[in-house]
Amino acid sequence: MKFSFENFGFIDHGTLELGDLTVICGPNNVGKTYLSHAVHGLVLEASKFVDFSIADELIDKLYKDGVITIDLSAYSDSLPCYLESISKTFTSKIASFFSVHDDYFANTKVEVLPEGLSYAFSEEINHTIHVGTHNEIVYRKPKDSSELCIAYISKNNDQPQDNIPKYMLLSLIKQILNLCLITPIFRPTCPITSDRTGIILFQKQLDLNMSSFSCSAAFSDLLHKTRGGVFNYPEPTSYNINLVRSFETISNKKSFISSNLKYQGILDALSDLMQGTCKIINQKLVCLSHVDKTREAVHVPIYLASSSVKSLALIELYIRSIANIGDMLLIEEPELGLDLTCQAKMAALISMLVNAGIKVLITTHSDTILREINNRIMLSCDIADKESIMHSANISHDEILSSETVKAYYVNSDHTLQQAPINKYGVDISEIDAIIRHSNAVSNDIFYSIDE
Repeated sequence: MKFSFENFGFIDHGTLELGDLTVICGPNNVGKTYLSHAVHGLVLEASKFVDFSIADELIDKLYKDGVITIDLSAYSDSLPCYLESISKTFTSKIASFFSVHDDYFANTKVEVLPEGLSYAFSEEINHTIHVGTHNEIVYRKPKDSSELCIAYISKNNDQPQDNIPKYMLLSLIKQILNLCLITPIFRPTCPITSDRTGIILFQKQLDLNMSSFSCSAAFSDLLHKTRGGVFNYPEPTSYNINLVRSFETISNKKSFISSNLKYQGILDALSDLMQGTCKIINQKLVCLSHVDKTREAVHVPIYLASSSVKSLALIELYIRSIANIGDMLLIEEPELGLDLTCQAKMAALISMLVNAGIKVLITTHSDTILREINNRIMLSCDIADKESIMHSANISHDEILSSETVKAYYVNSDHTLQQAPINKYGVDISEIDAIIRHSNAVSNDIFYSIDE
């Protein structure tokens, strides 16, 4: 999937094509976060798209016969138009999405490009929608087929007034078409923002303060004057706030990773990285820390936990309770709060997630993470003593990455987004290498100039 950006904050123009793993690098304050957020926003906008053409006769037939068949391939030629509509709608809302004034993105243009995109009919679909107590909409699509069958079942034929109104039936069919046509292309995204440590630390208090504040007359007056814009955040930040608020409910669920022993290695790598796990105990978020394996785990309140635990808590929640195959995880600064050893472990965890079927996009300043990703790309080559090297480096086979599945980008000082070369040796971001060479050269000059 490709995206294009024009006049998007610092970035004048650029194109971003997603890989199974996508890496975005660059200096501070050049819009890396904007790019990650925009990908999330376009996916959200696509999930709402329902502008499909449906003949009235088809709705009438569903009322009369109780079943209709739709050939989904008939919508293939319209995909570029749908993508254009999704792009224009998101661009028109982008200021609201980022919670800024309309003028901030006045000349911005963000697009999903149709290049390489097509409908996927490989998955089997079999779902039921319950409408009230007497009506059901059942829709099914066989595997590797474009034939969608929709059945309308009314369990109270003696009461026609209880039937689904025509406008609602039309709306439901459009939502079904979105699930069958658009969702397989725009799989759900989960953004983990760089605000996550503060959200984890303060959100419960913010909820309490907000609750008491919202009851006051002063708050009502302020809300009226600002048209509701008192506690606004970019949508991805709000998403993370809601994750924290719902931590207990979400953590009771199991992702495909937690449900399958095949992925135990991911859970082990996660536990090793965190040196513990986050849980809700007595309605409080705590970390069960087991840094010292010779002692019992210690219950540490999240506000006393290390910065690494605060940084990793939502990533753990995603892996254990949210992740679905084919979805996308967006992590801003995965190195946040991590020492160099843990940054290397994070690179290993990201690689394992990619190989498990989760698409991952990261924005990073970490040379360590880039080097470790490159190591895993190089290990996909034929290498003498590969097993010995992997054993010595504690790298497993499910961490190895193919260069063909990785995309990398750098935001340049000339306000462009540039794709970084990738080959069998990994990602080549010369700007970062130049900074490291300069630092090493300065160190050498100082070292050899010291009087003994």
